[in-house]
Amino acid sequence: MNDVSLLATDAVLFELPSPNDADDLSRILHESCIAWTERWDDVWIVGAELREDDDLAALMRTAERWVAERGLVAIRFSLDARAYILRAGEITWAAALPPTPETTSLPDGASPAEAA
Repeated sequence: MNDVSLLATDAVLFELPSPNDADDLSRILHESCIAWTERWDDVWIVGAELREDDDLAALMRTAERWVAERGLVAIRFSLDARAYILRAGEITWAAALPPTPETTSLPDGASPAEAA
């Protein structure tokens, strides 16, 4: 297992559920900083290197906007060897659940919980 405390404190590490999510966030963050992806056990990590001229607040707003657009609701991230949760938006049920006979017949905008 990787020990986040051993990493340099000049990076933000985002934990993502899939390689597609990691690639997409890395591409977006790479527009404003050095960003990369790694696989750690069963999760994908996007690292964003912070330099003196980088704006941490702007980086976090970009990540927050991306989380909301993807309908992920929340992702874990590490900064200065401390773990945090970045929450944004609401869950997109169609993205969170595989289609089933029950969910494919739901009215537009309804979640499986609302149909129960």
